[in-house]
Amino acid sequence: MPLDDIRRLLGEIQAGWSGIPPVKSLIENGNLRALAASTARRSKALSEVPTALEQGIADFDYGTTIGMLAPAGTPSVIIAQLEAAVARAMKNEQVIERMTSLGMDVRESGTAEYANFIKQDYQRYGNVVRDLGIQIK
Repeated sequence: MPLDDIRRLLGEIQAGWSGIPPVKSLIENGNLRALAASTARRSKALSEVPTALEQGIADFDYGTTIGMLAPAGTPSVIIAQLEAAVARAMKNEQVIERMTSLGMDVRESGTAEYANFIKQDYQRYGNVVRDLGIQIK
């Protein structure tokens, strides 16, 4: 049996990529070694782990983002109410503490900034798909 197959059976991996929440406890108890954070800034949850940028990999900023979306045509008054509610929640100490404990950094940015982020992300990954010739069949 090949060595890689044996490692998989034993639950060993040589390298991987994950968000912080699923692997945080493995890193903290020494069963997994974090090599780099993929975001531009170090995570508060694992502040000892340097970023890829800090280690010399230029333009490396890839993180998971969570946001709220509403159907097109949602009245602006409803959008404003939702935005205000989310902004209040993101300032709540219990929400911040829980998200931080899971390895997430809370950054409430508002509707316009999030819409801009989505557009930039769409272009960024769209370029990768086009450059690699990836197609859905």
